[in-house]
Amino acid sequence: MGRWKAIAFLGVLAWQTRVRGDDDWGVCSGNKLSFTGDSGTASVYVPDGVSCSVLIKPSNTADHLQLTFSLLDMNGAGFTMYDGQAVGTESLWTCISCSTILPPPLRAESGAAYIVMENPDAGGSYIQIQFVGVTASLTDTQTVEYHMPIGNIFAPAVGSSSNDNRGIIPRGLDFRWQITPSDAAASDIVTLMVANLDFDASTGDHVVIYDGSEVTDPVLVELSGTSADLSQWVESSQNAMLVRLLTDAGSDAVTGRFGATYLSKGAGAAFGGGTSSCGFRDQPAVMRGATMMFTDGSAADAAMNRVEECEWLVQPEVLSDALGEENKLIMVASAVSMKPGSQIAVYDGDSDNGVLLWDCVNCKMVVPPILVSTSGSFFVAYESNSFIESYTQTNGQTAVYMGFEARFFSNWIGGKGMGDGGVILGMGTAISVTAPTYMGVYPEGIDHRWVIKPQAAVANTHVYLTFNELDFAASSGDGLSVYEGEVGPGTYEDANLLGYFTGSVLPTEWIRVPSSSALTLRMHTDEDGAHAGTGFDVAFYADSNRYQCGHSVNPGVLRAPSFFIADGSSSAEPIYPGMDCEWLVKPNVNGTAVESINLAFSRMSLEGGELYVFAGEGSSAELVWSCVGCTAVPGLIRVEAKAVRLYYTTENSAYEGSFGNGFEMKYFSTYVSGRGTGDHQVELRAGSALDIRSTAVAGELSRDMDMAWLIDTGATITLAWIRTSFEDGSCGDNVTIYDGSNVQSPVLYTTCGSAAPVDWLVSSATTMLIVLRTNGDDKVAGDFKFSYFSDTNKDRCGHYHNPGLLDAWAMRFSDGSSSAESVRSNQRCEWLIAPLHTQNIDEVVLQFTRIDIIGGNITVYRGQNANGLLLWNCHDCSEVPPSLTSNESMYVTYETDAAASGHGFEAQYFTVEDTSTATVVAEDDPMFSWASDGNNVLRMPSGSQHALELRSSVAGTWNLEATTSSTQNRLLFGPALTDRCSSLQIRDGYGRNAPKAMLADLSFPPPTVCGSYTATSRAVLKSYQSVYMERGGSPRSYYSDAETGQQCRRIRNITTVRPELNQSVHETGERCQWLVDGDEVGASTASVRFNSLALAPSSELKVFAGTSGNGELLFSCRACQLSQKTITSDCGSIFMVHVYNSTNATETFDGNANSSQPGFAAPNTTYSANFDAHVWYTKGKGQRLCIDDPLWAPKVKEKEEGLTDLLVITLVLSGAIFFVGLAIPIYIFWMKRYRTDEDPLQSPANSKLAAQVISHPKYTPMLDNIRNLLLKEHECCICYTTEKSFMFECAHAVCKECLHSYLTTALGDVAMFPLKCPMHHQGCTHVIGPETAKRLLTREEYNRFNDFNDRALFGEGMHCLKCSFFVNLPANAANPMVQCPYCRFRFCYRCKTAWHTGLRCEERPDNELEEWRKSRGAQRCPGCYKIIEKDDPETCNHMVHHATDSVPCLRERTDFCYCCGMEVLPDYPHEELNSPGVNHFPDGVFNDCRVVADGYDTMIQARSRKRRGSRGTRRARPSNAVFPAVEDEQLAPYFNR
Repeated sequence: MGRWKAIAFLGVLAWQTRVRGDDDWGVCSGNKLSFTGDSGTASVYVPDGVSCSVLIKPSNTADHLQLTFSLLDMNGAGFTMYDGQAVGTESLWTCISCSTILPPPLRAESGAAYIVMENPDAGGSYIQIQFVGVTASLTDTQTVEYHMPIGNIFAPAVGSSSNDNRGIIPRGLDFRWQITPSDAAASDIVTLMVANLDFDASTGDHVVIYDGSEVTDPVLVELSGTSADLSQWVESSQNAMLVRLLTDAGSDAVTGRFGATYLSKGAGAAFGGGTSSCGFRDQPAVMRGATMMFTDGSAADAAMNRVEECEWLVQPEVLSDALGEENKLIMVASAVSMKPGSQIAVYDGDSDNGVLLWDCVNCKMVVPPILVSTSGSFFVAYESNSFIESYTQTNGQTAVYMGFEARFFSNWIGGKGMGDGGVILGMGTAISVTAPTYMGVYPEGIDHRWVIKPQAAVANTHVYLTFNELDFAASSGDGLSVYEGEVGPGTYEDANLLGYFTGSVLPTEWIRVPSSSALTLRMHTDEDGAHAGTGFDVAFYADSNRYQCGHSVNPGVLRAPSFFIADGSSSAEPIYPGMDCEWLVKPNVNGTAVESINLAFSRMSLEGGELYVFAGEGSSAELVWSCVGCTAVPGLIRVEAKAVRLYYTTENSAYEGSFGNGFEMKYFSTYVSGRGTGDHQVELRAGSALDIRSTAVAGELSRDMDMAWLIDTGATITLAWIRTSFEDGSCGDNVTIYDGSNVQSPVLYTTCGSAAPVDWLVSSATTMLIVLRTNGDDKVAGDFKFSYFSDTNKDRCGHYHNPGLLDAWAMRFSDGSSSAESVRSNQRCEWLIAPLHTQNIDEVVLQFTRIDIIGGNITVYRGQNANGLLLWNCHDCSEVPPSLTSNESMYVTYETDAAASGHGFEAQYFTVEDTSTATVVAEDDPMFSWASDGNNVLRMPSGSQHALELRSSVAGTWNLEATTSSTQNRLLFGPALTDRCSSLQIRDGYGRNAPKAMLADLSFPPPTVCGSYTATSRAVLKSYQSVYMERGGSPRSYYSDAETGQQCRRIRNITTVRPELNQSVHETGERCQWLVDGDEVGASTASVRFNSLALAPSSELKVFAGTSGNGELLFSCRACQLSQKTITSDCGSIFMVHVYNSTNATETFDGNANSSQPGFAAPNTTYSANFDAHVWYTKGKGQRLCIDDPLWAPKVKEKEEGLTDLLVITLVLSGAIFFVGLAIPIYIFWMKRYRTDEDPLQSPANSKLAAQVISHPKYTPMLDNIRNLLLKEHECCICYTTEKSFMFECAHAVCKECLHSYLTTALGDVAMFPLKCPMHHQGCTHVIGPETAKRLLTREEYNRFNDFNDRALFGEGMHCLKCSFFVNLPANAANPMVQCPYCRFRFCYRCKTAWHTGLRCEERPDNELEEWRKSRGAQRCPGCYKIIEKDDPETCNHMVHHATDSVPCLRERTDFCYCCGMEVLPDYPHEELNSPGVNHFPDGVFNDCRVVADGYDTMIQARSRKRRGSRGTRRARPSNAVFPAVEDEQLAPYFNR
């Protein structure tokens, strides 16, 4: 531009010189200049401040007049050209301060042009216009100079029109278009795109195109007849081109036509530039060529033109006879750089009534997907505002937005793609890039390239390419080559070829390059005739910003066996508002049936968004998984279907919360010969997963696989292997587990055949890699399955449907939150623990390692559902229960309410396995089974921090297998919790009959004590042999790193809430003592309940209230039998002692034995004691101290009351009864006369807690008037008159009139509350309360006073609908549900009704008020959600709701639109609150807003039609307001909101 300005300046000096001395330039000094030649140049100079007119009218009557500007410098002047001979005819072009930008070529249908120029600035204005009057007699050489960078060329034809350029072409004509763009650089080129050419074959009429501006330059191409190849553009090698039309001499009229469009652009530039009206006068500009290119018209190195409104109609003539409903027309936006406030809309059709394909509003650098038209037409609307916007590039440099460039090609019988044989694909994702085809045939002799170069890809990421289809003729040399980088003609040989693809076998592997590079696809076909086939169809993905999630029309269909799916934003940006996207994953693998589709999410942050996954397609699709605002990555989702539908929506721009960063996932389908993902790796970033399996179909794997599963959770990983089954016994097919993220990491385990790791595999860091490898032999049968767990946040509870199946031999699970995070509210999870590692399971043992849940329940059942035996239940618990056991499956349920808190729970389970072939179930203990030969294996997780529970009522032998080692094996045996105290011996080595060295003897003494027994220290057992047992060729290791020693704790007879704190056991000879000490837990009472009690004469049981035998004796029993006996201590502690006298009995046995147990046989001799009891307590302050407490003392007896005291009491009671009897009838009379009808829901009497909170004083006007009459006279501190006045505690007196005026004034300003004394300006801090205000205000004013006062004291809020107490509203609450803290009633603060679960306010079935609002066209204030209706529908649509209005707002002020209800900014031009820079009232506040004008909402008002006229210009739909209808009835509730 700098060079052009210099040339223009020198040209001005030259023009001034020529004006002074050359008659070819006309000086217009207020006069009228006329140019009457049949063709020529009109050169006009207009001096400073002068207005003049110019008439161009050929002397011969012309069919039409062609006008081309060759020079222009308006210098601030106004310019208007009319199609005619005077002002008032049709305007051809208008310019105000248009500087030197040349307008497009013009056509005056009348044959004359009239120009008016006004008031140029200092230096004057200059124009130079070439004109040609088109007549049938036009002959000789005519040269027209085209200096604009974009323009149309039409042959001079009599009878033609702007819509149809066919006409009679003059004979003997040499018509030349000399294209030399004025602002072109030396390296720029000129591209000519022929729209149509049709000459009579009997003539010699033809067109010659030269590579330069002169006829002596090389010829690029000659076009004649109708043989022109409309699929090829003509490109010059320099910044000039000459187009020459030659016709034969003769007198006969010959009809023909020739039309073309040229565009000047840099070799690597994206835009043409420097034009007015985007390069075309007619709107819409009709593009008739088979393949063409167009831009916004701004220069390549300059900012977008301002205040432009352009339209194009892309309607290639070659498609007028196209058959079928295939993809007829393909458009690519090869570059996009749109400033905020500008917009583009592309429709499939010939007007803006077609299907919207691209809606660019504030899209900046986001390139749309490839646009496909099935109608054969595109309609494009473009608008640029008056601002010049800049932005900061990644390198820190400031740049301006430069507009767009788009190109298209037609799929027709002669189509070969883009006219220059290539296109740059700058979008972040494309689900379908196809070859040029027509009716199932691809063309011959094509050499076309697609450069995949995402415009805004995140650094250090990759671009991925996959195939949807490959269909080349097998016997031809046709195919597709893929290169790394941006490669073009002449550089293919030296480029890095990534792959060559031909035939029809679908490639399943992805091609990947760094995001900093590019991918080039080159389709090359031989010139041996067209072949049947579609060529290719590929998809690509990059971590980049995408328009509408990467596809233009819902649903976006993905047909590749595996690929990526992501939301519209990149990983570095928040999600876009107003999104509504659908995908249909329907893999087509050469017709192979798909068994399942797997979804592996690698990123999940959907604050402000929703995502739904359905199995199948159509209305019968079944919901599999859903997410609303979730932030945790879900586990691998396996959908047993041939297709998967995904729906994704986000909140609109009015959303008040913070948007997340969206989601990203890979999908892969399982089918015969399937190989997983195209990059051979699945990222598992969920905190846990219960079911990860191989890609086997019908138990068979593909050959030569190398597939990896990378677990990366951010925490230590525990992996449990469930099963392995490989036919190849030579380990040619195997799975290797690595302790890290790559195959260079240490190997944790390698499994093949049927061998599988028994221990848990625990990572040393936060990643683990599982690699499946298969060889190429015929043994393809194989499969495996595993699960994993880590202490991180999980989606839901770690599984996506209930119940989650836990079928590993041992595993961990949790509530879904990490140990450092709080539990989630309103959660419901279920687990089925059903290990599948063996059919011979003796026991399933469940241990909770941590529990902290308030507002939640955990329940454990024996069996496969909640109908089984209840094993344990917990509500609001923080106590870890004892181990829970079952000889079959377990079913666990977990549920939290809305106010849940705590850190959740974590649990682990493992199994006791029988290794023998025959088992015998112990009849006396159905919870345990053992082998007939005593060979039992204790399964125990390696590295577990908790011990295994041993349970058996009979003698048995367990083989504890330690790690095989040549030196030493160590077994650390931790605490065991059981209800029996049996002996336990640990021996070195294996073999029941073989004598082995004793490692430890944990035999317990005879059970003469009650309660617990604890060893002195931890037992460390060492073996210097190889102690292990081979089973299936796999040694099994067990290790428990517990910090406490062996203990046998009896839990059958005495149970407390906290046995480790409440129960102390003392061994004193033959005495058993129990102490339930309530002081440690703050107990007010303690109770013991004997379910059964049987004592022999030799036994005695005593129960004391206290902590020792010195307490108060509550119960004593010797030789008694009773049941269901409850004893309660009101001092919070209980001490029990059982004394056994051995001289009164011949034999004793364990008093803790359970006689009700099957198989129990009591001794023949007299028993000592047998009882079953449990204790509990209630928390709170004790009613009294225990007698044995050192601080206890007897109560002092009070003196007896005398006769005087009795007389006084009698008189007081009599007086009270009298006054109560008198008050009751007065109250009844008062209520009947003055009571008001109140809503029972508004009455505090309906709340049980009403008495606990002080409500506002009741409004009693009659009584207050009487009280006002009794006021004393004081000098008013305001008016200084002595009248009846209120005397405040601050000693300031205010008369009734002044105080009433002060109160009513305060009701207009909520900021005055709490209302202080009128003398507050003197420092007085006294506050005027409602008890004073109600004596002077009306009922309505008093209610308003209370509202303002409550808001000042308690914050924003409202009164509860049930108990009427003031409730604070939560700050920035996204949910309108409020729960009253007094009565716990839940209500909606928006629609002022009881909370409507699952329904929006407007969806309530009883919402008559909402129906009335809609019928009246009223709106709800977004600040308080109250309904506002305008008094006069003709007033402006900008509404302001104040807190001081008669219907007060909850805020000080809220500005919103009456048309659609959207909140706007207070200042003009009222930009949208959540979309800064977007004018919500583009046509003014008295007309429809942007939302209504674009059709997203309907305004129902009684306004005259002329006052509601829509805009005169078209505006495309903004991307942040996408509201398409959903026809599917099953899915409509999720999206029609």
